[in-house]
Amino acid sequence: MLVLVAACGDDLAPPIPEDVVDPCAAAGYWPHGVRSATLPIEVRFPDDVTDARARDVLALLEDDWEIEHGVLGFREPIAVPGCGDDDDALDVFLWPGTDEAYVEGLVPIDSTAHDDWATIIVIDPDGLYGGDELATTLAHELNHASQAADDWYEPIAVFEASATYVELAVVGDEDVRAVTFADFQAQPGWAFDHDDGYETWSMYGGALYLQVLAAIADDEAVVGAIWEGMRNTGPANEPDWADAVAAVVAPRTLEDTFLELAIWRWYVGAHDDGAHLDDAAAIPEPAIAGAASPGVTRVPLGTIDPLGMAYVTLTGVGTATISVEGLGDELAARLLVLPGVAGDADELTTTVTLDGTPRTLAIVVVPTVPYDPETAPAPAALTLALTWS
Repeated sequence: MLVLVAACGDDLAPPIPEDVVDPCAAAGYWPHGVRSATLPIEVRFPDDVTDARARDVLALLEDDWEIEHGVLGFREPIAVPGCGDDDDALDVFLWPGTDEAYVEGLVPIDSTAHDDWATIIVIDPDGLYGGDELATTLAHELNHASQAADDWYEPIAVFEASATYVELAVVGDEDVRAVTFADFQAQPGWAFDHDDGYETWSMYGGALYLQVLAAIADDEAVVGAIWEGMRNTGPANEPDWADAVAAVVAPRTLEDTFLELAIWRWYVGAHDDGAHLDDAAAIPEPAIAGAASPGVTRVPLGTIDPLGMAYVTLTGVGTATISVEGLGDELAARLLVLPGVAGDADELTTTVTLDGTPRTLAIVVVPTVPYDPETAPAPAALTLALTWS
């Protein structure tokens, strides 16, 4: 029956070849389009997608657009010249059967000083990333298109964390939050920009750091401002995401924001005090590297990136002189004990005193020179050393 339908189905659309690289150059496969009446968005679709389904996609994108660009402070995507109806609308191609949803940067904008690109979006609205996931996917991919209007050259983790921050702000998909934050919390030793090759969801879960930045700034548009601040103005990745964060959070430093992350990501799960992240009780606690009590003199912390961190549970009664071994000349450690005596955390220098109440030591690894993703120091295998009195 399938063979007969395929053989005589004059009304069926020809399949779109898998080797199509640029839908703009193969527009015949997408002969139809619906254009927003109020926003520069056009959804292109083939014969085997209905007008109604295309309008479903358009409606979601219109809602996303108003939040991402009206509230969250991102720039609007740049339309590809000559694509679709050759107008100023972002072209979104509905491609039945594709197992991907993606943004493609097709044309660099040479008339501007920064590294911005004109983009398209491609998605199967009823495929792997469509259906029940369609609203979340569209919010995520629209943000990638917006990122390209500022900077198309940053660590991949920064792209994914930012798009996840936006999709959570727009759609609030709790499944996405649970999965991505769990992987991020499982690897506190990884830096925010750590590239794990998509082996886990940690790069996406870096949205938790961006939520912390928005919370301490009391500004949900702070991530959009960071993207504008990281616009590259030459062949090098300068300024980079770290420069942009430092500029936006001043007079705090970049390193200060990772001490804040060490605090906020701890006040979750059983530690939720109602004063930190929204729904913090549902967020997994960060992985613990080990435990120390009087008599324990060494705790392996594992291999930690610059701007990564480790947690050690402290119990018992006594005073310990503490140090972190293995840092070398390029790295230093800042130490926090949680909860603090009079606040969220106490920053330590060389000693910690325990009174029998279990506490947690957070070790935040920072570079000794300004952090640059291109020349960052290598991760280091570290050990916490303790001398008790």
